Amino acid sequence: MLVCSLLLFVPTGARANDLLARQGVDQLLHLEFDKADQTFARLERENPDYPLVGFLKASVYWVRAEAGQGEAKKAAWLEAERRLEKTITHSQQMLEKTPNDVLWRLNLGMSQFFYARVQVEMQHIFKVIKYARAGRDILRDLTKEHPDIEDAYFVLGMYEYIAGSVPRGLKWLTYLLDISGDRDLGIKYLERATARARIMAPEAARMLLAAAALQPEYASPCKYLSLSRQMVALFPENPHYSGAYQLILVHCGYPDEALKENRRAFATYLERFPDMAHPLNLVKLQVYPAIGAMDKIKEIAPLFAKKDYAHWYLAKAQTYDVVGQRKKAEVMYRDIVFAADNPNDSTVFLDTPPDFVVEKAELYLKHPYRRPTPVKVGKDPLRLNDPTKALKPMQASRSPKG
Repeated sequence: MLVCSLLLFVPTGARANDLLARQGVDQLLHLEFDKADQTFARLERENPDYPLVGFLKASVYWVRAEAGQGEAKKAAWLEAERRLEKTITHSQQMLEKTPNDVLWRLNLGMSQFFYARVQVEMQHIFKVIKYARAGRDILRDLTKEHPDIEDAYFVLGMYEYIAGSVPRGLKWLTYLLDISGDRDLGIKYLERATARARIMAPEAARMLLAAAALQPEYASPCKYLSLSRQMVALFPENPHYSGAYQLILVHCGYPDEALKENRRAFATYLERFPDMAHPLNLVKLQVYPAIGAMDKIKEIAPLFAKKDYAHWYLAKAQTYDVVGQRKKAEVMYRDIVFAADNPNDSTVFLDTPPDFVVEKAELYLKHPYRRPTPVKVGKDPLRLNDPTKALKPMQASRSPKG
């Protein structure tokens, strides 16, 4: 009787494939690249006809590339490109035989989008546009016909958010090239994929938290305070979740916790990722304005003399706002906006301030930066999907039209 009862909980078929795929994604985000590669190889051995294998095996290399350093990073991008080209071709061949197969369409759309992501690194702009648009179109059509294919919303959310975040001066180009997006819709899709996607939910959460951390004006970061804590607890070795968590803590009024996590990050990540010292200092730079620590801002100025000076300049202006010196803050915000509009005439900046900094300067000219007050987590916080608790496997059959 006990054996029979246990067998009821052993996943089979499509559900087993989904769970094994998710296991590999979790391993990727633990930065256990070899384990993830082995998991996806096992998935291919046990079910060679599972359509998502190609995308998943390629994902090992674009995640390796994002986490890599030096020559290893370049090699990983090249391997990701090769593998994605292979799975795109294979998916197209399979769809010639079964045009409405849901998972082959999902595999193709996700592979095309991430092939575009690789082409960003290769600086092949026309390939970026071609493949991002192709992947978007396939996944849009797929979700119209099958709105419960939750993993598709991970890529659609990324597309909408990124395309919807193009600077104002280039909006005309996005319309001309048909790559315009909706930033708010992108956030909604990423929320949906985080809560419902069986396989790519952790990656959707990573993108969602990054958006909330870097552009709090558009993503209501305090909605994700609980989620950001959950992701750091689940993936403590992943610096992406830690960086987003630190910034969200700042935005939501917990600067002391942010500094504590920043210290843990310095102690945890630099041995494996020595190039992370500067990004972690950039994150720390966001904490000091929230507590009005002008002495700390001045102390770390040398770290930004040659790189990301505009970020430091903005942080100093924000700190002036917090300590009640609004006129000094306004002068500095105007310096940033002037340098963006007149890059050859600025006497403050050698390089044009990035759009991310300029947008904030424009915002704080209208509304002074204020010390964030602590925000409590809402009653129904967004949580990462646990596929072991979901009963319905991802749809693997063909469309009724097939």
